[in-house]
Parts: sequence; structure tokens; C-alpha cells
Amino acid sequence: MGRKDCFRSKFGTSFHAEYWLSLNPAGLFCVSLSLSIHIFSLCTIWNNLLQYSITAQIIFGVLYIPAAVMALASLFMAWSTNPGAVPIGARPLPESRSTNDGEDEENDLAPLKTIAESAFPKVRGRGIRRCNKCNGNYKPPRAHHDSVTGRCIVKMDHFCPWVGNAVGALNHKFFFLFILYTLCTSFISLILLILRFIRCGFYTNDSEAEKEDTDDYNEVYLYKGCSDGRLYSPQVIVLLIVSITFLIFTCAMICEQADAIQNNTSKIARMKMSMGEGVEEFNRVTSEFNEMFGGTSPNVALHWFLPTSICFPNSTSMMKVMGYEYKDEWNGNIYEEANSTSDSSSSKATSLDLSLDISGCDADEGEFVAGGKNVPESEQDRMLPLDIHSGSSDDSKHRDNMKIA
Repeated sequence: MGRKDCFRSKFGTSFHAEYWLSLNPAGLFCVSLSLSIHIFSLCTIWNNLLQYSITAQIIFGVLYIPAAVMALASLFMAWSTNPGAVPIGARPLPESRSTNDGEDEENDLAPLKTIAESAFPKVRGRGIRRCNKCNGNYKPPRAHHDSVTGRCIVKMDHFCPWVGNAVGALNHKFFFLFILYTLCTSFISLILLILRFIRCGFYTNDSEAEKEDTDDYNEVYLYKGCSDGRLYSPQVIVLLIVSITFLIFTCAMICEQADAIQNNTSKIARMKMSMGEGVEEFNRVTSEFNEMFGGTSPNVALHWFLPTSICFPNSTSMMKVMGYEYKDEWNGNIYEEANSTSDSSSSKATSLDLSLDISGCDADEGEFVAGGKNVPESEQDRMLPLDIHSGSSDDSKHRDNMKIA
């Protein structure tokens, strides 16, 4: 689907949308279904499982309603919160720019490396990552492009249709809370169903039944309020099926999310790291706080369980997690490197005639790596820079007459 807006770019996932809102049709349908299931469960419990039972009413009021409210609030936040989309004009962090743009200048062999790259055009130093699908915008190290929203999402875990949004650095907390409180509501509804079955699921002799109000109950039941057959109504049967299904489903999801909470890594990152790719690139960037929940400590705190916006200790910590820096005046201006590797290589190649790159050496082969290519030992002597002065005049004369390739 990609980037899409509505109401004159008021809502949407494009670079110019004022408020984030995923408009994917499948996501909108699943969000509506999630909302409907919670409302259906609440109404079914209210109408069928609470009559004449103080215990059930207390459990419903003290446990179920708060859990349902938190689940719906978390669903809304997970759906409407920007998951960590990289804005147009984002720039690498200062330390990243210094590494990419100034690495060669800080090295004593920088001129030689630069000319070696110009001599072997196929070998280029790695510049910053860019996303072609986002108009060449800067792509932070832990970001991945989401084809549904059409944006690069920092620490993208997956696109979840149940919350109608991509799950990333800034809404992963709400996704986790949604499945956590959905698990709680499913478990509590099962408890209420069991209590109702204990109360109204058995028959008794007429002499043992309470005779206080024969209009409210069938005399074959032990307790009042069981004569209307609500326990075996279609709504209660559907509630039982839904509760069991979502209890199993959310339990599995909670277990799957345990690694994300403990290691501060997304599902995509864990998959790539398991294959030995980008272990340093995708790993957590700090241990001072939990990246999913924010705060000032990595320990469990109250705000972990509240569907409130994620707060980082300071702006520097947030930029560290997101992997980029951004200012409003940069909006719309795609970041350009001050001195790209290719431009630097081309300009210096015309002024120098010496090429050597000793950035790698194969110890087993005994060969230098010049400009990214292995050089046989027979050719190494003529490629070495002859700027070491010795006392031998013959050697000096020989160096002056030698033509350096």
C-alpha cells in the first residue's frame, strides 16, 4: 500500500502528514475487530454472568473493567502512535558522521588509501545507508523499510494487523501492553464463566432449592437467577470460545516478546543476528534504561504498565535509540554527505600518482591488499612508496630513476 494520507494530509503515514495514522484496509478491519471483540465480551459478561453473584460482580468491577479499559487504551495508542518513522531530512548522529566522513583524514595513510580506491573503482568505502523507497533519505542502522506504511521504521518488529500499525521503537510498548491486558481480560472472563457454571450448572432436588422467589428461578436450581438459561446462551458460548482462543494466542505472543524486552532488540534484528549478520549494528545501544519502555532505569517500574508516551532521560538518549538527529528546519531536505567517498577519491586521484592500500593483509598468502585487490609478491616491491632515505647513494639514485606505477 505504501504512504497514504487523508483529510488533506491531516492524518496518514506520508512525510507531510500532521498526525500519524495507518490507513491500511486490512489493518483498519482488524483494529475494528479487536475493538468489537472487547466490547462484545464486556457486554456479554454484564448481561449474563453477574446476576445474583456478589463475587462475580466484585471481580468484574475491580479486575475486568480496568483490564479492558487498559487494553482498549493500549490498542488506540499502538494504532495512532508513530512507530518510529524516519522523517525526511534526518541526519546521522555526529559520531556517525565523523566516522563516515572523517575516518580517512584521521588516518596517517589516508592519501594512499584514497588513491588506491581511485585506482580500483569497484572498491568504495562504505558511506551512510540510504533508502531508495524513501527518496534516498538517510536510513539509521536499526531501521527497516515497512512496505505497508511506506516508511523506514526504527527497530521495526513487524506489522501487526490487530493494532493496524507497524510495531517499532516508539509504539512497541503499547503493542506489548495491548496483548498483556487482552490476556488478562481473557483469563478473567474464563474465571467468571467458571463461577457462573458452578452456580448455575448443576441441578438439585426441589426440597433443597431456595424458595424465596419462585418467579426468579427454576426450582431445580440451587441458586436464584439461573432459570433463564443465560449460561448456555449463544453469546456465552461464543465468549467461551473467544476467551480460550485469545488466552492461548496472547500467551504465545507474550513469550515471544520476552526477548524483545530483555535484550531491547526487534524481531527482525534477532533474526538477522541469529544468522550472524549485523551483531554490533542491531544490538542494544544502552543499558541505562529499557529502550522499549523508556524511563531512567532498566528496572521494572509503574510506567511500564501504563499506556502513556515513552519518555527518555534526555534528547541525547532518544537520538541514541533512534539512530539519527532531526530539526524542523531540515524537513524536506535530504541529508547529503559533505565529502562523499567517490568524490574524494576522484579529486585526489588527479593530483597524486602513488597508489597503495595496506588496509588488509592475507597472512596465509603473504600478499598485500592494494585497493581491495590481492597483489602478488613479485609486484609488491614496485608498488611500495620509496620515501625512506638511506645512506646508500646507489639506492638513492635507483629510487630517483624508478617509475612508480
